[in-house]
Amino acid sequence: MTANKLSVFAVLVAIALVPSVASANVITCAATASSPQVRAEGISELVGDITLTCTSSDTTATNTTVSFLVNITATYSTNVTNPTNATDAVTNAVLVVGGGDTDADGDATLTTYSENDCATPADVGAASACADSTAAVQDPQYGVMVGDTGLTWTGVTLPNPSADAAGDGTADHNAETTFRITGVRANASLLGVPASAGTAGSDITADVTLLAFPVGNNSVVLTGNTGLTVGSTLLGLASAESGVATDGLQCVDEAAAASLNYITITEGFPTALRDDAAAVNAITNQVTSEAGHAEDNMAGVGGASTASQIKLAFTGVPTGVEIGVVHTPDCTEDDPIAADGADDADTLVLTSGTCDADGGTYVAGVVETDGILNTYTKVDITDGSGQICYDVTTNSSALSEDCAITIVSGWTADTENDSPGRAAYTVSASYAPISTVATTDDDTAPHPRFISSGGAALPVGEVLSCSSTVLFPFVTNQSGYDTGLVVANTSEDGTGAATNQGGTCSLAYYGTTGAAGAAPVADTTDSIAAGGQLIWLLSSGNSAQGVAAAADFQGYVIATCNFQWGHGYAFITNGFGGVPTLAQGYLGLVIGTRTTTPESLGN
Repeated sequence: MTANKLSVFAVLVAIALVPSVASANVITCAATASSPQVRAEGISELVGDITLTCTSSDTTATNTTVSFLVNITATYSTNVTNPTNATDAVTNAVLVVGGGDTDADGDATLTTYSENDCATPADVGAASACADSTAAVQDPQYGVMVGDTGLTWTGVTLPNPSADAAGDGTADHNAETTFRITGVRANASLLGVPASAGTAGSDITADVTLLAFPVGNNSVVLTGNTGLTVGSTLLGLASAESGVATDGLQCVDEAAAASLNYITITEGFPTALRDDAAAVNAITNQVTSEAGHAEDNMAGVGGASTASQIKLAFTGVPTGVEIGVVHTPDCTEDDPIAADGADDADTLVLTSGTCDADGGTYVAGVVETDGILNTYTKVDITDGSGQICYDVTTNSSALSEDCAITIVSGWTADTENDSPGRAAYTVSASYAPISTVATTDDDTAPHPRFISSGGAALPVGEVLSCSSTVLFPFVTNQSGYDTGLVVANTSEDGTGAATNQGGTCSLAYYGTTGAAGAAPVADTTDSIAAGGQLIWLLSSGNSAQGVAAAADFQGYVIATCNFQWGHGYAFITNGFGGVPTLAQGYLGLVIGTRTTTPESLGN
């Protein structure tokens, strides 16, 4: 009995002598994100911040571990497009650490900083070069690309919340440690562009992982870290509506300064147009400007290349037509012609930069002819196309605004040389710079940049034909008969009422060749000068004026000529080159536009 009591007593003593084991400290990091509206057309859109807020399960300062290292990775649902250094994958996306106390000024008094937001983040790993840094609260750190969609920060110092290194019951750090990922750019366009304003596109999401290397009895749990929405895509350029198109006749000078038209650019949401004036060193969420964070220690990489730009693209412009645009649109007016006023704050100014990031620049200069005033800038047109860009220099981030841009166009009539060409021409609006670089790059692609979203082509004007149509209702080169035909260009007269016009005629044949053969194909003549005549025989044509023979044809002919005041005469006989036994002449019928109402013969 005594021996047994002694054995039990020895066991109890041994247990009492064993040191107590400290309870494990669990650091829980909860992930949250902001979700700004981003432009669906954008390739390099600033997205919202991701914040990890870490708290300790130790409610008192019983943990002597001041800090330990973690690796943090964020993976996005689309390509990350931040610029990188030319020699490595370091980007200008930043991780900011907060929650530590420092004695930055050396006065032995701890100062609490919500974040260490110094202006010179570290390229890789933990560093403490900033004045606000300590060994536990490191400098901000640049992220490194992982594939096309990921960013990682390695060797990051996690300040242990409520740590008590001295074991004196006084916390060394704040009760919360925060990690904030900011300045990330993403390719929204890969998720699709909504067809209309007000239609929500796809969200840009992110997943975050944290790999901890804890010291002592510490562990880390990450919550809410998947499917974080960091951006909601919307159509950025909501609409572009034009005013009244400029239509005019080829044979009449069109004074461009009097041919006012306009296109209205409308924001799809309040921050769809942005200036680049907010590039600052402070690391803050700057999704209302193009600049984001300005980098000091990465050889100029980062920030914005340009403000938002609006590109006007003109297509189908006929040779001889000049286009001009106003240099500084007045965005306070919905309609620059009616001047009804909308009090918008946006300001657009023509830029001498490039509209297409993958293309060349345009040449801007004042149109010097045809009455286009010096307030308008000429759009350089090549092969019927031209473009010009505007920078957004001021904007409101609280209102969805619009801006009307005045367009003028005109020409000098030269119908003898078929100028200007006869066609309709259009304009479309889109964001710029346009680019095809859909991933990160070594800072050669601009920020921002956009896909070519193909805005609707809107009418600017049309050069209409100055035309005459003459019907010869019966012509024949059968049964021994032949027909002589004349079209007179009477656009020249002695009264000055007519305008000298020259142009070609198209001759269309309707009937049969021989008994049942096909009619000759349509023929286009040489140009007929004002005061001149087109003369030909059905049997032999007139090679000197570009008219082919229509031998053995019988039917009717329609001559459509590119000048006004054309008239015709036909003479049918069986005696060309000899003595006729039968002859008949008649005036051609001048016909207008075909309608369902009766024709006016208008001879």
